Amino acid sequence: MVGIQLSTCAVTDVHHLATTNYVDRKITPDNRVAQWALTPVYIPIAAVTLTVDNFIIAPIVHLPSALLDTWDFLTGDVEGYYANMGTVPFRIVLLPVVFAGDWMGRTWFAIDTREDGWNWPAWGRQWRRDSQGRLIDPPEEQVQ
Repeated sequence: MVGIQLSTCAVTDVHHLATTNYVDRKITPDNRVAQWALTPVYIPIAAVTLTVDNFIIAPIVHLPSALLDTWDFLTGDVEGYYANMGTVPFRIVLLPVVFAGDWMGRTWFAIDTREDGWNWPAWGRQWRRDSQGRLIDPPEEQVQ
């Protein structure tokens, strides 16, 4: 159960970690011994980059999609004029709850990664490493 919850967590999705990916490419050496030697340096840097990614960049990136979803909720058409007019007051009252829930859900969990991919900074794309730890160019299929 915990594994299923963590598999959708934004912290474990490399496409939600733009600053961490960028710093990884810039400071990580190509050989494994140097990587292990620099572990004490990586831990505080990773804490800072993960904080920036999850509390600054991710909320900004997901804001447009959350606003669109909230607008769709408000303007959604229900069968019939009277049913539509009868639900408008409830939709207006629930608007902040829907917006906050959608925005937090998109920020905390890897929901609609491809839908929000256009908004992620290009400099933060995930690159691959080979078995020796050397960087390989980014794969062709990226979240766009």
